[in-house]
Amino acid sequence: MLRQTRSIGAAAAFAVLAGLLVALSPGVARAEPVDALYTDQIDAYADYDGADTCSPSDKPGTVALKQAILAAYPGTTGSISRACGGQSEHSEGRALDWMVSVGSQNDLAEDFLRWLLAEDAYGNDHAMARRFGIMYVIWNHEVWRAYDAAEGWQPYSGPNPHTDHIHLSMSWDGALRETTWFTGTELGMRMDQARVAATWRSRNRLDVLRRGPSGQLQQRTWADGWQGWVELGGGLTSSPAAVWAGGSLWVFARGADGKLHQRRWRSSSGWGPWQTTGVEISAAPGVASQNKRIDLVVRTPSGSVAHRAWKPKREWSSWRDLGGVVTSPPAAVWRGRDHLDVFARGTNGGLYQQSKIDGSWTGWSSLGGSLSSGPAATSFNPGRVDLFVRGASATVVQRTDSGSGWGSWVNLGGRHVSGPATASLPGTRIDVLTRNRGGGLNQNTYLYGTGWTGWLLR
Repeated sequence: MLRQTRSIGAAAAFAVLAGLLVALSPGVARAEPVDALYTDQIDAYADYDGADTCSPSDKPGTVALKQAILAAYPGTTGSISRACGGQSEHSEGRALDWMVSVGSQNDLAEDFLRWLLAEDAYGNDHAMARRFGIMYVIWNHEVWRAYDAAEGWQPYSGPNPHTDHIHLSMSWDGALRETTWFTGTELGMRMDQARVAATWRSRNRLDVLRRGPSGQLQQRTWADGWQGWVELGGGLTSSPAAVWAGGSLWVFARGADGKLHQRRWRSSSGWGPWQTTGVEISAAPGVASQNKRIDLVVRTPSGSVAHRAWKPKREWSSWRDLGGVVTSPPAAVWRGRDHLDVFARGTNGGLYQQSKIDGSWTGWSSLGGSLSSGPAATSFNPGRVDLFVRGASATVVQRTDSGSGWGSWVNLGGRHVSGPATASLPGTRIDVLTRNRGGGLNQNTYLYGTGWTGWLLR
Protein backbone atom coordinates (compact mmCIF):
# COMPACT_ATOMS: atom_id res chain seq x y z
CA MET A 1 0.00 0.00 0.00
CA LEU A 2 1.35 3.39 -0.95
CA ARG A 3 -1.03 6.11 0.18
CA GLN A 4 -1.24 9.28 -1.89
CA THR A 5 -0.58 12.75 -0.52
CA ARG A 6 -0.05 16.17 -2.03
CA SER A 7 1.25 18.02 1.02
CA ILE A 8 5.03 18.30 1.53
CA GLY A 9 4.58 20.16 4.81
CA ALA A 10 1.96 17.93 6.44
CA ALA A 11 2.58 16.18 9.76
CA ALA A 12 4.81 13.11 9.53
CA ALA A 13 3.01 9.81 9.01
CA PHE A 14 4.05 6.74 11.01
CA ALA A 15 4.67 3.71 8.80
CA VAL A 16 2.06 0.97 8.87
CA LEU A 17 3.79 -2.03 10.40
CA ALA A 18 1.77 -4.75 8.74
CA GLY A 19 2.14 -6.03 5.19
CA LEU A 20 2.04 -8.99 2.85
CA LEU A 21 5.34 -10.77 2.41
CA VAL A 22 5.89 -12.05 -1.08
CA ALA A 23 8.51 -14.75 -1.53
CA LEU A 24 12.01 -13.35 -1.97
CA SER A 25 13.75 -16.61 -2.69
CA PRO A 26 13.07 -18.76 -5.74
CA GLY A 27 10.61 -21.57 -5.40
CA VAL A 28 9.69 -21.01 -1.74
CA ALA A 29 6.24 -19.66 -0.85
CA ARG A 30 6.48 -17.81 2.45
CA ALA A 31 4.41 -15.27 4.31
CA GLU A 32 5.54 -13.40 7.39
CA PRO A 33 4.83 -10.03 8.99
CA VAL A 34 6.96 -7.25 7.55
CA ASP A 35 9.70 -6.15 9.90
CA ALA A 36 11.81 -3.03 9.55
CA LEU A 37 15.56 -2.62 9.62
CA TYR A 38 16.60 -2.31 13.27
CA THR A 39 19.78 -1.35 15.04
CA ASP A 40 21.39 -3.85 17.40
CA GLN A 41 19.31 -2.52 20.31
CA ILE A 42 16.74 -5.13 21.34
CA ASP A 43 14.37 -5.73 24.24
CA ALA A 44 15.08 -8.06 27.12
CA TYR A 45 12.89 -11.17 27.33
CA ALA A 46 9.49 -10.34 28.78
CA ASP A 47 8.97 -11.31 32.42
CA TYR A 48 5.77 -13.03 33.44
CA ASP A 49 3.14 -10.48 34.49
CA GLY A 50 -0.17 -12.29 34.67
CA ALA A 51 -3.53 -10.59 34.40
CA ASP A 52 -4.76 -9.00 37.63
CA THR A 53 -7.22 -6.36 36.40
CA CYS A 54 -10.40 -6.20 34.37
CA SER A 55 -9.74 -4.02 31.35
CA PRO A 56 -11.31 -5.77 28.34
CA SER A 57 -10.38 -3.23 25.65
CA ASP A 58 -8.03 -4.06 22.81
CA LYS A 59 -4.65 -2.51 23.61
CA PRO A 60 -2.84 -0.76 20.71
CA GLY A 61 0.18 -3.07 20.65
CA THR A 62 -2.04 -6.15 20.58
CA VAL A 63 -4.04 -4.61 17.74
CA ALA A 64 -0.81 -3.99 15.80
CA LEU A 65 0.27 -7.60 16.34
CA LYS A 66 -3.08 -8.81 15.05
CA GLN A 67 -2.95 -6.51 12.01
CA ALA A 68 0.56 -7.63 11.13
CA ILE A 69 -0.37 -11.32 11.28
CA LEU A 70 -3.66 -11.03 9.40
CA ALA A 71 -2.07 -8.91 6.67
CA ALA A 72 0.67 -11.49 6.23
CA TYR A 73 -1.77 -14.43 6.19
CA PRO A 74 -4.92 -13.23 4.36
CA GLY A 75 -8.11 -15.11 5.08
CA THR A 76 -7.26 -15.87 8.71
CA THR A 77 -8.89 -14.24 11.73
CA GLY A 78 -8.03 -13.34 15.29
CA SER A 79 -9.59 -12.06 18.49
CA ILE A 80 -8.23 -10.08 21.45
CA SER A 81 -10.47 -9.02 24.34
CA ARG A 82 -13.08 -11.12 26.09
CA ALA A 83 -15.25 -10.75 29.16
CA CYS A 84 -13.47 -10.83 32.51
CA GLY A 85 -13.43 -14.03 34.51
CA GLY A 86 -10.54 -16.22 35.50
CA GLN A 87 -6.93 -15.16 34.99
CA SER A 88 -6.40 -14.30 31.33
CA GLU A 89 -4.55 -11.54 29.50
CA HIS A 90 -7.56 -11.48 27.16
CA SER A 91 -9.42 -9.67 29.95
CA GLU A 92 -6.77 -6.93 29.79
CA GLY A 93 -6.71 -6.66 25.99
CA ARG A 94 -3.14 -7.92 25.73
CA ALA A 95 -3.62 -11.45 24.41
CA LEU A 96 -4.38 -12.54 20.85
CA ASP A 97 -5.90 -15.79 19.62
CA TRP A 98 -4.89 -16.31 15.98
CA MET A 99 -7.32 -18.81 14.49
CA VAL A 100 -5.31 -21.42 12.60
CA SER A 101 -5.74 -25.17 12.87
CA VAL A 102 -3.37 -28.11 13.14
CA GLY A 103 -3.40 -30.02 9.88
CA SER A 104 -4.90 -27.80 7.18
CA GLN A 105 -3.14 -24.63 8.37
CA ASN A 106 -0.15 -26.09 10.11
CA ASP A 107 2.20 -24.64 7.48
CA LEU A 108 0.98 -21.11 8.26
CA ALA A 109 1.42 -21.60 11.97
CA GLU A 110 4.90 -23.07 11.67
CA ASP A 111 5.96 -20.36 9.24
CA PHE A 112 4.86 -17.61 11.62
CA LEU A 113 6.43 -19.24 14.68
CA ARG A 114 9.69 -19.76 12.83
CA TRP A 115 9.81 -16.03 12.05
CA LEU A 116 8.73 -15.01 15.56
CA LEU A 117 11.46 -17.03 17.29
CA ALA A 118 14.28 -16.75 14.75
CA GLU A 119 17.71 -15.25 15.38
CA ASP A 120 18.16 -11.82 13.78
CA ALA A 121 21.12 -10.42 11.87
CA TYR A 122 22.82 -9.36 15.10
CA GLY A 123 22.66 -12.82 16.64
CA ASN A 124 19.74 -12.02 18.97
CA ASP A 125 17.70 -15.16 19.69
CA HIS A 126 13.89 -15.04 19.49
CA ALA A 127 14.22 -11.53 18.05
CA MET A 128 10.68 -10.71 16.92
CA ALA A 129 9.10 -12.19 20.05
CA ARG A 130 11.31 -9.88 22.11
CA ARG A 131 10.62 -6.84 19.89
CA PHE A 132 6.86 -7.38 20.21
CA GLY A 133 7.04 -8.06 23.95
CA ILE A 134 5.60 -11.60 23.76
CA MET A 135 5.36 -13.23 27.22
CA TYR A 136 4.32 -16.69 26.09
CA VAL A 137 2.90 -18.62 23.13
CA ILE A 138 0.64 -21.70 23.28
CA TRP A 139 0.15 -23.96 20.25
CA ASN A 140 -0.72 -27.61 19.71
CA HIS A 141 -0.20 -28.94 23.27
CA GLU A 142 3.01 -26.92 23.77
CA VAL A 143 4.00 -23.58 25.32
CA TRP A 144 6.99 -21.29 24.74
CA ARG A 145 7.75 -18.88 27.60
CA ALA A 146 9.94 -15.80 27.11
CA TYR A 147 10.77 -15.86 30.81
CA ASP A 148 12.06 -19.42 30.43
CA ALA A 149 13.27 -19.20 26.83
CA ALA A 150 16.31 -21.43 27.32
CA GLU A 151 13.98 -24.41 27.88
CA GLY A 152 12.37 -24.00 24.46
CA TRP A 153 8.95 -25.49 23.78
CA GLN A 154 7.49 -27.35 26.75
CA PRO A 155 4.44 -29.62 27.09
CA TYR A 156 1.19 -27.79 27.80
CA SER A 157 -1.57 -29.63 29.64
CA GLY A 158 -4.21 -26.94 30.06
CA PRO A 159 -7.88 -27.66 29.37
CA ASN A 160 -7.67 -26.24 25.83
CA PRO A 161 -5.05 -28.03 23.69
CA HIS A 162 -4.79 -25.00 21.33
CA THR A 163 -5.03 -27.02 18.16
CA ASP A 164 -7.41 -24.57 16.47
CA HIS A 165 -5.58 -21.34 17.37
CA ILE A 166 -2.26 -19.89 18.53
CA HIS A 167 -2.45 -17.93 21.78
CA LEU A 168 -0.02 -14.99 22.18
CA SER A 169 0.14 -13.06 25.46
CA MET A 170 2.01 -9.73 25.51
CA SER A 171 3.82 -7.80 28.20
CA TRP A 172 2.39 -4.42 29.12
CA ASP A 173 5.29 -2.74 27.28
CA GLY A 174 4.35 -4.60 24.12
CA ALA A 175 0.61 -4.06 24.57
CA LEU A 176 1.21 -0.32 24.95
CA ARG A 177 3.56 -0.10 21.93
CA GLU A 178 6.69 0.61 23.99
CA THR A 179 8.93 -2.17 22.65
CA THR A 180 11.35 -1.87 19.72
CA TRP A 181 8.90 -3.28 17.18
CA PHE A 182 7.22 0.11 17.54
CA THR A 183 10.10 2.38 18.61
CA GLY A 184 13.05 0.83 16.74
CA THR A 185 12.39 2.91 13.62
CA GLU A 186 11.10 6.46 13.78
CA LEU A 187 9.50 7.58 10.55
CA GLY A 188 12.09 5.69 8.55
CA MET A 189 14.96 7.72 9.97
CA ARG A 190 16.72 4.79 11.64
CA MET A 191 16.26 2.64 8.58
CA ASP A 192 19.49 2.67 6.57
CA GLN A 193 21.38 4.72 9.16
CA ALA A 194 24.16 2.18 8.69
CA ARG A 195 23.92 2.14 4.90
CA VAL A 196 26.84 3.15 2.71
CA ALA A 197 26.88 4.97 -0.63
CA ALA A 198 28.92 3.75 -3.59
CA THR A 199 29.78 5.28 -6.96
CA TRP A 200 32.30 4.47 -9.70
CA ARG A 201 34.39 7.42 -10.96
CA SER A 202 36.20 5.39 -13.61
CA ARG A 203 37.17 1.80 -14.26
CA ASN A 204 39.97 2.25 -11.75
CA ARG A 205 38.20 4.01 -8.88
CA LEU A 206 35.24 3.15 -6.67
CA ASP A 207 34.28 5.56 -3.86
CA VAL A 208 32.36 4.36 -0.79
CA LEU A 209 31.00 6.81 1.78
CA ARG A 210 29.20 6.28 5.07
CA ARG A 211 27.98 8.03 8.20
CA GLY A 212 30.43 7.35 10.99
CA PRO A 213 29.56 6.55 14.60
CA SER A 214 29.58 10.23 15.61
CA GLY A 215 27.71 11.43 12.53
CA GLN A 216 30.84 12.32 10.56
CA LEU A 217 31.22 11.61 6.84
CA GLN A 218 33.76 8.89 6.09
CA GLN A 219 35.21 7.94 2.71
CA ARG A 220 36.98 4.84 1.48
CA THR A 221 38.35 4.32 -2.03
CA TRP A 222 39.18 1.30 -4.14
CA ALA A 223 41.87 1.98 -6.73
CA ASP A 224 43.52 -1.36 -7.60
CA GLY A 225 43.13 -2.13 -3.90
CA TRP A 226 41.17 -0.89 -0.88
CA GLN A 227 42.38 2.17 0.99
CA GLY A 228 41.53 2.98 4.63
CA TRP A 229 38.67 5.15 5.84
CA VAL A 230 39.24 8.92 5.75
CA GLU A 231 37.42 11.26 8.15
CA LEU A 232 35.68 14.20 6.43
CA GLY A 233 33.81 15.72 9.39
CA GLY A 234 30.25 16.92 9.39
CA GLY A 235 27.24 16.11 11.54
CA LEU A 236 24.99 13.84 9.50
CA THR A 237 21.71 12.36 10.67
CA SER A 238 21.24 10.04 7.71
CA SER A 239 23.34 7.87 5.48
CA PRO A 240 24.89 9.77 2.57
CA ALA A 241 24.07 9.51 -1.11
CA ALA A 242 26.90 10.02 -3.61
CA VAL A 243 27.37 10.32 -7.34
CA TRP A 244 30.06 11.34 -9.84
CA ALA A 245 28.82 13.98 -12.28
CA GLY A 246 30.55 16.67 -14.33
CA GLY A 247 33.99 15.62 -13.07
CA SER A 248 32.98 16.08 -9.42
CA LEU A 249 32.03 13.78 -6.56
CA TRP A 250 28.76 15.02 -5.04
CA VAL A 251 27.57 13.91 -1.59
CA PHE A 252 24.12 14.56 -0.12
CA ALA A 253 22.80 13.80 3.38
CA ARG A 254 20.45 14.99 6.10
CA GLY A 255 22.16 17.35 8.53
CA ALA A 256 21.69 17.87 12.25
CA ASP A 257 19.07 20.53 11.48
CA GLY A 258 16.94 17.97 9.59
CA LYS A 259 17.61 19.65 6.26
CA LEU A 260 19.24 18.44 3.06
CA HIS A 261 22.96 19.26 2.88
CA GLN A 262 25.39 18.80 0.01
CA ARG A 263 29.15 18.78 -0.47
CA ARG A 264 31.26 18.61 -3.61
CA TRP A 265 34.78 17.34 -4.39
CA ARG A 266 36.67 18.74 -7.40
CA SER A 267 39.98 17.43 -8.66
CA SER A 268 41.26 21.01 -8.87
CA SER A 269 40.39 22.13 -5.34
CA GLY A 270 39.42 19.09 -3.25
CA TRP A 271 36.42 19.14 -0.89
CA GLY A 272 34.31 22.27 -0.67
CA PRO A 273 32.24 23.19 2.41
CA TRP A 274 28.87 21.71 3.31
CA GLN A 275 25.99 23.73 1.92
CA THR A 276 22.38 23.53 3.01
CA THR A 277 19.44 23.63 0.66
CA GLY A 278 17.08 24.73 3.44
CA VAL A 279 14.69 21.87 2.64
CA GLU A 280 13.59 19.50 5.41
CA ILE A 281 13.82 15.79 4.67
CA SER A 282 12.95 12.74 6.76
CA ALA A 283 15.36 10.05 5.49
CA ALA A 284 18.53 9.62 3.50
CA PRO A 285 18.27 11.10 -0.01
CA GLY A 286 18.63 9.23 -3.28
CA VAL A 287 20.62 10.47 -6.27
CA ALA A 288 21.19 9.55 -9.91
CA SER A 289 23.24 11.08 -12.70
CA GLN A 290 23.18 11.08 -16.48
CA ASN A 291 26.04 12.76 -18.33
CA LYS A 292 26.47 15.94 -16.26
CA ARG A 293 22.92 16.03 -14.90
CA ILE A 294 22.03 15.18 -11.28
CA ASP A 295 18.60 14.08 -10.07
CA LEU A 296 17.78 14.12 -6.35
CA VAL A 297 14.87 12.37 -4.65
CA VAL A 298 14.02 12.83 -0.97
CA ARG A 299 11.43 11.70 1.55
CA THR A 300 9.61 14.79 2.83
CA PRO A 301 8.37 15.31 6.41
CA SER A 302 4.92 14.19 5.29
CA GLY A 303 6.33 10.94 3.91
CA SER A 304 5.92 11.74 0.22
CA VAL A 305 8.75 11.73 -2.33
CA ALA A 306 10.00 14.97 -3.90
CA HIS A 307 12.36 15.44 -6.88
CA ARG A 308 14.63 18.13 -8.25
CA ALA A 309 17.38 18.25 -10.91
CA TRP A 310 20.64 20.12 -11.60
CA LYS A 311 22.57 20.79 -14.79
CA PRO A 312 25.91 22.59 -15.16
CA LYS A 313 25.68 26.37 -15.38
CA ARG A 314 22.05 26.22 -14.23
CA GLU A 315 20.36 26.55 -10.88
CA TRP A 316 18.67 23.61 -9.22
CA SER A 317 15.13 23.12 -10.47
CA SER A 318 12.16 23.61 -8.16
CA TRP A 319 11.02 20.68 -6.06
CA ARG A 320 8.24 18.54 -7.50
CA ASP A 321 6.14 16.47 -5.11
CA LEU A 322 5.68 12.95 -6.49
CA GLY A 323 3.10 12.07 -3.83
CA GLY A 324 2.71 8.82 -1.95
CA VAL A 325 3.68 7.92 1.59
CA VAL A 326 6.88 5.90 1.70
CA THR A 327 8.70 4.27 4.60
CA SER A 328 12.28 4.18 3.34
CA PRO A 329 14.85 6.39 1.69
CA PRO A 330 14.04 6.57 -2.03
CA ALA A 331 16.37 5.47 -4.83
CA ALA A 332 16.69 6.80 -8.37
CA VAL A 333 18.38 5.56 -11.55
CA TRP A 334 18.51 6.55 -15.22
CA ARG A 335 17.94 3.53 -17.45
CA GLY A 336 18.04 5.56 -20.64
CA ARG A 337 18.28 9.10 -21.94
CA ASP A 338 14.60 9.84 -21.35
CA HIS A 339 13.70 7.32 -18.64
CA LEU A 340 14.29 8.00 -14.92
CA ASP A 341 13.03 5.47 -12.36
CA VAL A 342 12.33 6.17 -8.66
CA PHE A 343 11.81 3.39 -6.09
CA ALA A 344 10.80 3.29 -2.41
CA ARG A 345 9.24 1.04 0.23
CA GLY A 346 5.50 1.56 0.75
CA THR A 347 3.51 1.46 3.96
CA ASN A 348 2.82 -2.26 3.52
CA GLY A 349 6.52 -3.09 3.19
CA GLY A 350 6.29 -3.62 -0.57
CA LEU A 351 8.34 -2.07 -3.36
CA TYR A 352 6.89 0.82 -5.39
CA GLN A 353 8.06 2.46 -8.61
CA GLN A 354 7.42 5.76 -10.34
CA SER A 355 9.05 6.79 -13.62
CA LYS A 356 9.66 9.91 -15.63
CA ILE A 357 9.44 8.95 -19.29
CA ASP A 358 9.84 11.56 -22.03
CA GLY A 359 9.29 14.29 -19.46
CA SER A 360 6.09 12.91 -17.87
CA TRP A 361 5.69 11.16 -14.50
CA THR A 362 3.75 7.89 -14.46
CA GLY A 363 2.50 7.82 -10.85
CA TRP A 364 3.26 5.04 -8.36
CA SER A 365 2.84 1.35 -9.16
CA SER A 366 3.46 -1.71 -7.00
CA LEU A 367 6.23 -4.24 -7.64
CA GLY A 368 5.33 -6.37 -4.61
CA GLY A 369 7.92 -8.02 -2.40
CA SER A 370 8.83 -7.24 1.19
CA LEU A 371 11.62 -4.80 1.99
CA SER A 372 13.33 -4.43 5.35
CA SER A 373 15.47 -1.62 3.94
CA GLY A 374 15.27 1.04 1.31
CA PRO A 375 16.01 -0.13 -2.25
CA ALA A 376 19.23 0.45 -4.20
CA ALA A 377 19.18 0.67 -7.99
CA THR A 378 21.71 0.72 -10.83
CA SER A 379 21.67 0.49 -14.63
CA PHE A 380 24.13 -2.08 -15.96
CA ASN A 381 23.21 -1.51 -19.60
CA PRO A 382 20.87 0.93 -21.42
CA GLY A 383 17.29 -0.13 -20.73
CA ARG A 384 18.24 -2.39 -17.82
CA VAL A 385 17.70 -1.77 -14.09
CA ASP A 386 18.95 -3.96 -11.24
CA LEU A 387 17.29 -3.49 -7.85
CA PHE A 388 18.66 -4.67 -4.51
CA VAL A 389 16.94 -4.69 -1.10
CA ARG A 390 17.43 -6.29 2.28
CA GLY A 391 14.70 -8.89 2.37
CA ALA A 392 13.56 -11.72 4.61
CA SER A 393 16.03 -13.15 7.12
CA ALA A 394 18.43 -10.21 6.59
CA THR A 395 19.54 -11.46 3.16
CA VAL A 396 20.02 -9.26 0.09
CA VAL A 397 17.71 -9.99 -2.82
CA GLN A 398 17.83 -8.78 -6.42
CA ARG A 399 15.27 -8.10 -9.11
CA THR A 400 16.07 -7.14 -12.72
CA ASP A 401 14.19 -5.46 -15.56
CA SER A 402 16.15 -5.94 -18.77
CA GLY A 403 13.68 -3.86 -20.76
CA SER A 404 10.87 -6.39 -21.17
CA GLY A 405 9.49 -6.46 -17.62
CA TRP A 406 10.57 -7.38 -14.12
CA GLY A 407 11.98 -10.83 -13.49
CA SER A 408 11.65 -12.86 -10.30
CA TRP A 409 13.40 -12.08 -7.03
CA VAL A 410 16.82 -13.75 -6.68
CA ASN A 411 18.31 -14.36 -3.24
CA LEU A 412 21.98 -13.29 -2.96
CA GLY A 413 22.20 -14.52 0.62
CA GLY A 414 24.39 -13.17 3.39
CA ARG A 415 23.41 -11.71 6.78
CA HIS A 416 23.34 -7.92 6.67
CA VAL A 417 22.70 -5.19 9.23
CA SER A 418 22.13 -2.42 6.69
CA GLY A 419 20.34 -1.96 3.44
CA PRO A 420 22.45 -2.41 0.29
CA ALA A 421 24.21 0.15 -1.85
CA THR A 422 25.06 -0.51 -5.47
CA ALA A 423 27.15 0.91 -8.29
CA SER A 424 28.02 -0.41 -11.73
CA LEU A 425 30.45 -0.07 -14.60
CA PRO A 426 28.18 -0.38 -17.66
CA GLY A 427 28.55 -3.72 -19.39
CA THR A 428 31.34 -4.80 -17.04
CA ARG A 429 30.35 -5.22 -13.38
CA ILE A 430 27.83 -4.51 -10.63
CA ASP A 431 28.97 -4.04 -7.04
CA VAL A 432 26.67 -4.41 -4.03
CA LEU A 433 27.89 -3.32 -0.59
CA THR A 434 26.38 -3.62 2.88
CA ARG A 435 27.62 -3.29 6.44
CA ASN A 436 28.10 -6.30 8.69
CA ARG A 437 27.78 -6.76 12.44
CA GLY A 438 31.31 -5.53 13.10
CA GLY A 439 30.81 -2.36 11.05
CA GLY A 440 32.92 -3.60 8.15
CA LEU A 441 31.90 -3.86 4.51
CA ASN A 442 30.40 -6.85 2.76
CA GLN A 443 30.93 -6.79 -1.02
CA ASN A 444 29.38 -8.96 -3.73
CA THR A 445 30.39 -8.33 -7.35
CA TYR A 446 28.70 -9.43 -10.56
CA LEU A 447 31.23 -9.78 -13.38
CA TYR A 448 29.91 -9.96 -16.93
CA GLY A 449 30.29 -13.48 -18.27
CA THR A 450 31.28 -14.87 -14.86
CA GLY A 451 28.48 -14.18 -12.39
CA TRP A 452 28.50 -13.25 -8.71
CA THR A 453 31.65 -13.61 -6.63
CA GLY A 454 29.74 -14.19 -3.39
CA TRP A 455 30.00 -12.02 -0.28
CA LEU A 456 33.51 -10.94 0.67
CA LEU A 457 34.58 -9.00 3.76
CA ARG A 458 36.31 -5.70 2.96
